[in-house]
Amino acid sequence: TGNGTRDSDLTLDVDGDITLDADGGDIRFKDNDTNQLSFSNSSGTWTILDATSNADIIFKVNDGGATTEVMRLDGSESSLLIASGKKIEFGDAGEYIVGDGTNLDIASSQDLDITSARDVSITATTRTISLDANTSIQLDSGTGIFNFYDAGDTNDAFRITVAGGTGATTLETVS
Repeated sequence: TGNGTRDSDLTLDVDGDITLDADGGDIRFKDNDTNQLSFSNSSGTWTILDATSNADIIFKVNDGGATTEVMRLDGSESSLLIASGKKIEFGDAGEYIVGDGTNLDIASSQDLDITSARDVSITATTRTISLDANTSIQLDSGTGIFNFYDAGDTNDAFRITVAGGTGATTLETVS
């Protein structure tokens, strides 16, 4: 216990576990009697709340002896921010998303499948979209129409149409 003054610290040092049993379901951390952070339980579902407006929750680790930020819940943006150069890995180290503040890489050690019930758009507003020399575009069924045009002039296009099942391919300019 402290000495009864508010300027003292409280240290818990036990040989076993520390158990917090709050029948109200909340564990609150306060600063100067103001709620700052709370953990709330409702029917087994936990909520973590930073009660300070626009404040962040930062996750840091000891990485090789240095404390480094891995990610943060950004209160002012309502976003999950992954620190520059840190990866989100899926399954193994060869499947990840990583960004450095300028570039974003999506990597897969095998196939990368993108599935959408609607359109998939890839936009490179000031650069080129490149496919390597061994890339093919495969249609599973139906007719594929590929239009190549300048975004500022969609009426002046080069079109490739592949009719599924018939093997007919047409190349045409469209104006």
